[in-house]
Amino acid sequence: MWMRRLVSQLDDVTELLEALGRMLIVIDAKLESGAVESWKGEGPAPVFFRSRDTDKSEFDKAVGKTMTIEVSRARDGSHSGLLRNITMPDGKMISLCPQNC
Repeated sequence: MWMRRLVSQLDDVTELLEALGRMLIVIDAKLESGAVESWKGEGPAPVFFRSRDTDKSEFDKAVGKTMTIEVSRARDGSHSGLLRNITMPDGKMISLCPQNC
């Protein structure tokens, strides 16, 4: 199975969306060079996060704050992918595997 992982320290979670029953996080990732790339991370339905003692309000509070995510990058090389792991601004870790991997 081909997979390229990207681990990115994020400066800004810019938007949270729910589309077709799934969560989409739009982020600005700061690269080592100082450049900023816009990324989209797709996750499972919001009900999935409730089973991890997390709800949308925690993500709403993260907008504009730094968090760390790991995504499986899209095969087409675009700045999007499936969310694998999330570390919230308060340090809480959320694993989305194996459901979203």
